Amino acid sequence: MTIDPTHKKRYEFARNFFSGKKVLDAGGADGFGAAILAESAVNVVSVDNDPLLISQAKEKYKDKQNLSFQVADVKNLPFPDNSFDGVVALEVIEHFFAQEHFLVELSRVVKPGGTIVISTPDHNATVKLGIYHPRDEGHGHPKELTLSELLFLVNRYFENPRFFGQIFYSDPKFKDKVVKFIKRIDVFKFRKLISKKLRDKNNLSELVYREDDCEIHTLDRPALQIIVVATNKK
Repeated sequence: MTIDPTHKKRYEFARNFFSGKKVLDAGGADGFGAAILAESAVNVVSVDNDPLLISQAKEKYKDKQNLSFQVADVKNLPFPDNSFDGVVALEVIEHFFAQEHFLVELSRVVKPGGTIVISTPDHNATVKLGIYHPRDEGHGHPKELTLSELLFLVNRYFENPRFFGQIFYSDPKFKDKVVKFIKRIDVFKFRKLISKKLRDKNNLSELVYREDDCEIHTLDRPALQIIVVATNKK
């Protein structure tokens, strides 16, 4: 599996909050992110609902003594209350509708005062930049959240949220919107008549894979990825 450099940066960012801690990586896929967390955490448990990915992770990281993997539904975690010092859930919450139940589960398994790190695409940004389709059952992200929606959910179960952004952008100018529209409907390939400079402008596939654009900073302007760090208040 190819590692998205933006996703890697998010795990490296999360790693900073869990030195010497026991951490749950919720929805950890093939475990590459859990291995990053394990560089500073005393113990990391990574769960995913895909048995194949968990099997691959167990084999790949079998020599990591402070890292373990388990098949589990992140909305119904098989752990006692207060099992972890913190939890990381990157690019997970947008994949299902039962988001409040998911946050209740995260709060349940994390100790009072523990740290939660969640990341998700900003739905306003994905629509504006033309990355994903509208929210629906058949789409990979059926319940993308806007920043305000995420803030509302997080504030219900956690406290002292701090918001960070990754892949900042400016609203496209009118001529850039026209170019995007032409590219989307261009059955006869008329876009070839548009200069390459204009065709490539605001091309997100190029933008996100430039190392400089992967950095995470305080959320002070529109960003594609939102990362929230908060404290468990139960």
